[in-house]
Amino acid sequence: MARVERVGRTSVTVSVTATAEEFKTGRRPPAIAGRFEIVTVDDAVRPVAIA
Repeated sequence: MARVERVGRTSVTVSVTATAEEFKTGRRPPAIAGRFEIVTVDDAVRPVAIA
């Protein structure tokens, strides 16, 4: 599952959570989670405004 946490002028923060499924019980506990900062850059690798 992914969720946008924040939208800035040149970047977006996305939170991602993955679950595992227990075969016998069908239970789906959290397996791993992460937060990603995605920045828009130009050809010179400088941040640019999100269009």
